[in-house]
Amino acid sequence: MEIKIDPKVMDKATEDLTDLEKTQLPIAMARTINDTAADLQAAERREMEQVFDSPTPMTLNSIKVWKANKRTLTGRIFVRDEAAKGNPPVKYLRAQVEGGERRPKRFEMAMRIAGHLRSDGFLVPSKASPLNRYGNFTGGRITQFLDAIGANFKDSSQHSKTQGRRYFFGQPKGFGAKVGPGVWLRTKNGLKPMLLLRTKAPTYSKRFKFHEVADQVVSTRFLENFKKRMAEAVATAHLR
Repeated sequence: MEIKIDPKVMDKATEDLTDLEKTQLPIAMARTINDTAADLQAAERREMEQVFDSPTPMTLNSIKVWKANKRTLTGRIFVRDEAAKGNPPVKYLRAQVEGGERRPKRFEMAMRIAGHLRSDGFLVPSKASPLNRYGNFTGGRITQFLDAIGANFKDSSQHSKTQGRRYFFGQPKGFGAKVGPGVWLRTKNGLKPMLLLRTKAPTYSKRFKFHEVADQVVSTRFLENFKKRMAEAVATAHLR
């Protein structure tokens, strides 16, 4: 979301201001926008804490602010679009905001490129899959099975490669035939399904009310922030 003050709106806002207030308007407005952006950032984080089950720190810290200045008078609130590992938040949060189908994850794209996964294939954790405290299949395990099937296009440790030999992608006979194809782990007690193949993208309902939260914060906080910042700007001008 972007907060922008249109010049026409700004002209209208200056009609009842004193000459001193008019001279302080750009800096007061820029600070107002930045205050409101900070309010938005905090509110979006609270919303994620409420609607998501154990969101990761990367998710909670994904709302970023591009600050305004007195020349641009434009503040920008956006979702982080890059990540050192895995999908950037903007990709996986979009489905939570808009609803609809989940996009392929990086490891799924790697498997498609390597020819192990069909173009319409998706992998979802099985009930037996060990998940971390955030409910995700860990990146370390993903690296291991990508090593095992030759779909890891990045350098990995020897330990990861060794552990990766325990994984394979396919559909075992017997019990595996009933469960279906996917990523399997060899254990002392037999085969264990980790990720199961689906030929239809997982779908999400709208859960994260990003835009609704933003509209609410702007409508309730912008005017209060402006009054505060204008009073500060005028008081500072009197001291010069």
